[in-house]
Amino acid sequence: MAFLPIHRSRILSEVNVSRTKLESGQMIKFRYKKKDGESDLYMAIVLSLWPPAAGIRQKMVHALTLDKVTDNTMRRLIRTIGAPAIDDNVPTKNNRQITKFILPKGRSAPQRFYDVKLDTIPELIKKAYRTYHLREMSQVRLIDYDFSKFISPKFFGEDASSPPDNESVEQKFEKMEVTTIAEQALQRRQRRANREIDRKNRLGEN
Repeated sequence: MAFLPIHRSRILSEVNVSRTKLESGQMIKFRYKKKDGESDLYMAIVLSLWPPAAGIRQKMVHALTLDKVTDNTMRRLIRTIGAPAIDDNVPTKNNRQITKFILPKGRSAPQRFYDVKLDTIPELIKKAYRTYHLREMSQVRLIDYDFSKFISPKFFGEDASSPPDNESVEQKFEKMEVTTIAEQALQRRQRRANREIDRKNRLGEN
């Protein structure tokens, strides 16, 4: 698998998630059972789940497999989405954070995104666009991914549809005080450093 090791090295943390709770924009790691019965490890960006009202046996996950995505292609995708393109501080129910692409919402949004945005990157569609049977996916995890070393701070922002976090009033006020890209980048680096310390502690690397 060409680029999968690079992307795996940037995982700061993982959170288990039910297949039925997947959403567009999420970055995931999972195992997938292929037609020959073999199961392989994948990482992907979820674009949509279709049909929306279908059950787990009929639903398909439309995604970009990261094994085929270089850093340059990732930068182009993010520029095509436009700022903000990434929310790297999406809270989960167990007080962890994950990374999520900020994609348009709505029933017809995935097709519009494909036609208006993805279609301008034909090599990405040709090499990385995949559909996965939801029923064949297992060990699905949401990913906290470290973009900080190769993506400009201006492309980070907040997804308005993310679940509410557990910040105190004082923390929210402090967040409002941060108005410049430089200050936002400094806070983001600090959050990333803290998460990396937590990850090493869990792995016993310290």
